[in-house]
Amino acid sequence: MAINVELKNEEKTVEKIDFPVLMTSKNANQVVLFTSEYTATCLGIGSSISTKIGEHHDTWVSCYDDSVWQKYEGEITLKNK
Repeated sequence: MAINVELKNEEKTVEKIDFPVLMTSKNANQVVLFTSEYTATCLGIGSSISTKIGEHHDTWVSCYDDSVWQKYEGEITLKNK
């Protein structure tokens, strides 16, 4: 019995990201400002109960992970109270 195997590897292209960039999480609608691939500050908590506005970490899930993040297309205004 002969087996014919043909593999087709599809390379996924990653969109180049210019930092800083606003991203939103697909599952919790958090809005974060990424300054590098893993470093970001939370600007909007969405439905997240574990993250607070202003939290800054260098251990976020990579902003290139499109199963978690997408570019935020809205507008954000920052001002003092």
